[in-house]
Amino acid sequence: MAILSDLGFMVTHTSDGSKALEAAQAQPFDLILMDCQMPVMDGFEATRRLRELMQQGIVKQCPIIALTANAMKGDREQCLAAGMQDYLTKPIKKMQLISALAQWLKPVISPAHLLPQQPIAEGFDLEVLHGYREVMGEKFTKIVAYFIEDTARLVARLGEAIRLHRIGEIQTIAHTLKNTSAALGALELSDLARVLEEDARRRVTSGDGHIIIPAHHIERIEISFKNAEQYLRRHILKERSDS
Repeated sequence: MAILSDLGFMVTHTSDGSKALEAAQAQPFDLILMDCQMPVMDGFEATRRLRELMQQGIVKQCPIIALTANAMKGDREQCLAAGMQDYLTKPIKKMQLISALAQWLKPVISPAHLLPQQPIAEGFDLEVLHGYREVMGEKFTKIVAYFIEDTARLVARLGEAIRLHRIGEIQTIAHTLKNTSAALGALELSDLARVLEEDARRRVTSGDGHIIIPAHHIERIEISFKNAEQYLRRHILKERSDS
């Protein structure tokens, strides 16, 4: 995948499930992204067989994340039943993939990756941010730049969706914003997105049938993102430009 290669990960691509089994037996992997709709042998069967080989010690134990074409009800349960730990829906969004990698890859701790000692930053959990940096290593600053770029687009789309009362789009964007922000430690932004997602799900309506999404939601999210962006540019991206 281009996103993974761009981040500096070593990627092995296979065209079907049977070849995925062969590749996993030929070399160890830290993580497997499994396309559920592969030809010859689908991702569910390939995962079941991989888990058997892992239990036998033939293949190295590692997380398996499903790539599905649709976010249908029951997809998550089917993936978990096959032995996958998580799933992503196509088309794969950059920050969603990065968040999944941060969650499932084991950190490789190096003194060079440590954040400088700082007081707790407003809106940020520095322990989470520190852990994310340990997981991603040299890729960390590039991921932070991706986060800023993608989140700016999400917040702009969210404002438009609220203005036009697109409730489904509001829920989807708020859910994505909640997860990607939490992965990077921007917990204030993540919590604001969570509240918005819950409010949108409740679908509170006015007397004329319009769905009510208070204006303060987007205003607070915009302010929180701007604060998070400033912090990341000042303390993370500046390190890259100074080095």
